[in-house]
Amino acid sequence: MLAELPRSAFLEWIAYHELEPWSEERADMRSAIVAAVMFNSQRGRGTPARRAREFMAYTGPKRPMAPDKLAAFKTLMRRARGDPDEP
Repeated sequence: MLAELPRSAFLEWIAYHELEPWSEERADMRSAIVAAVMFNSQRGRGTPARRAREFMAYTGPKRPMAPDKLAAFKTLMRRARGDPDEP
């Protein structure tokens, strides 16, 4: 697949993943939501409710998209829409 995928399309997918990740973090969040609901439905009186984020296996810092990747992504999107390139 990589041999046939144009470099520009590959870079577009990388940029898209930076904006809307489809990795295991999303699956972990879904599991954490279920765990929080189960915990909160069974907690005892006086026990504070827990948030789903507390059940996440990894809650490392979010990395912002690098400025050069963001600029490349915006350029790709403008071209896809048929907008002229900015000077």
